[in-house]
Amino acid sequence: MEKQGNLFDKYGGVPTIKLILKAFYREVLKKPYFKKFSLMLIWKS
Repeated sequence: MEKQGNLFDKYGGVPTIKLILKAFYREVLKKPYFKKFSLMLIWKS
């Protein structure tokens, strides 16, 4: 029987999570309410 990897690795690992987080913050920062909060995270493409 073949050993199964975890879900994190199965669905792409770090590169996939990075894309999801970048998309999330891009959407959040479109909202005026959230712009007043300093996220201290600057994502470069």
